[in-house]
Amino acid sequence: MPEKINAVIVEDDPYFAGVFNKMLTKIEQINVTGIFNSGELFKDELKCGVSCEVAFLDLALPGIGGSEVEEYLREERPDVQVVFVTANMEFAVTAFDLEVTDYLVKPFDDKRLGRCIARVLNRIEKQNSKDEAYTIKNKNGTIMLDTGDIIFIAKHKKNCIFHTAGGVYESYETLNEVEKKLNQQDFFRSHRSYLVNKIYIRKVEKWGDRSYEIKFTRTDQRAPLSRGRVGMLQY
Repeated sequence: MPEKINAVIVEDDPYFAGVFNKMLTKIEQINVTGIFNSGELFKDELKCGVSCEVAFLDLALPGIGGSEVEEYLREERPDVQVVFVTANMEFAVTAFDLEVTDYLVKPFDDKRLGRCIARVLNRIEKQNSKDEAYTIKNKNGTIMLDTGDIIFIAKHKKNCIFHTAGGVYESYETLNEVEKKLNQQDFFRSHRSYLVNKIYIRKVEKWGDRSYEIKFTRTDQRAPLSRGRVGMLQY
């Protein structure tokens, strides 16, 4: 992990950009290398070689919006961590895309920003190191899984079903036992019977009148999200 990581702010409101810059410069691990008032300008500077490990993207940019810039980065610079910045709390439900690292709802304080930076640093550290192995036991013997390949785990009677990028596996463990072993920022208890890997969350949608449903990348399987846990996704 480098002593500092380079960050850019893409924000069309000059006042907020200035305030945000001051907040970031107070964080020892962050070096702000650029502030851009449009997605187009940021893309041009990125092609010219601006140094960037994390980009804070306003969702409501004029012209090319933050989500379009994120799509560009996903294709051209997947090493760049993306944090969406939005004034709309409903983004957590209607447009929650955790192929990005995090999102910040305006106005946010230093404490919330600190949690965001911790998540960014955690992702960068994982990018630079191999995934840890997770061992499960079942009737077929012992199986070694990369934690980064685990999409979600579902409770099945007294046991668990691991849905991974490489297949589906049953384990004799309880979900509570699995959660203790996977005590990492990327795993989230979305429901009493489900533990999901935030990295693979593609979208959260309303499901009925009082609940929500998580859609994932790399699988068509879905997981429920309890109404009371929706707000926890930002932490």
